[in-house]
Amino acid sequence: AYKSAVDLLLEIRLKAKQNKDWATSDEIRNKLTAIGFSIKDTKDGFEWNIWKKIIENKYWFYEKNTHCNRI
Repeated sequence: AYKSAVDLLLEIRLKAKQNKDWATSDEIRNKLTAIGFSIKDTKDGFEWNIWKKIIENKYWFYEKNTHCNRI
C-alpha cells in the first residue's frame, strides 16, 4: 500500500516540476529522503528505492521501483 502512496507523491512532485514549482518539488523530495527513500529523476520520469529491514529474520533487502512518465 505504501508504494501507491509514494508513487502518488512523486507524481505530484513531477507535476510540480513541470510547472516549475521548485519549492513543492524539493519539499516532497526532501521529506521522502528524510524517511529513508532515495529518489532519482530520469529522462522518462523517476525511480525510487528504499532499504528495508525484516526484523523477524534480521535480513535487509533493497526495493527498487521505477515509474516512467515523460516530462
